[in-house]
Amino acid sequence: VSEYVEPEKNLQTVAIASIGSSGDILIHNAVRNSGYDSATGTFDYSYAFQHLAPYVSGLDYAVVNAEFSVSANGTYSSLPFRVPSEVVKALADCGYDMGTTANNHIADGGTAGMKQTMNTLTQFGMDYTGTRLNAEDSRYLIKEINGIKVGFLNYSYGAYWNTNCFNENNLDAFYTEAKGFIDNMRTEGAEFIYLYIHWGQEY
Repeated sequence: VSEYVEPEKNLQTVAIASIGSSGDILIHNAVRNSGYDSATGTFDYSYAFQHLAPYVSGLDYAVVNAEFSVSANGTYSSLPFRVPSEVVKALADCGYDMGTTANNHIADGGTAGMKQTMNTLTQFGMDYTGTRLNAEDSRYLIKEINGIKVGFLNYSYGAYWNTNCFNENNLDAFYTEAKGFIDNMRTEGAEFIYLYIHWGQEY
């Protein structure tokens, strides 16, 4: 146990940033249909986040688990979760700044859906981490928030294309790899690090 050290007196606050995280966005058929306007043939999910928006938009940086695949061909479903791009628009309009994409439903639309999801997040001004469009792209994200460098790293169980995944039967390899990324982020100046792991027994 480390020895407690009394904090220095009269410390000056240099920077403050508020960062918030939200859980899974899973769009079942009933939810998807509730945002559909048959008269115009369009989707709008702003209603679903209207009461949450003041809290999310009040943060300096807000993260949400984008547990879906944006449809690349206009085919929608739940289980697999293939959703219209308006879901991402609603998240962005609510105030979310980043979607974590390493989860067990990111590949529900195949590789094309994964690419569509990442491109749609970018289209609506959101960052993402956990997946990457190109194998050589960074496996983590460092974001400067109010002058503070913050690192974000996201993993899921399973095995998906260009996704940060771990093998539940070989956790030592996961720990070693994740530690390497954390060390890299610190070397690159990250003062705080968020590690999002999508795992566990459902329900």
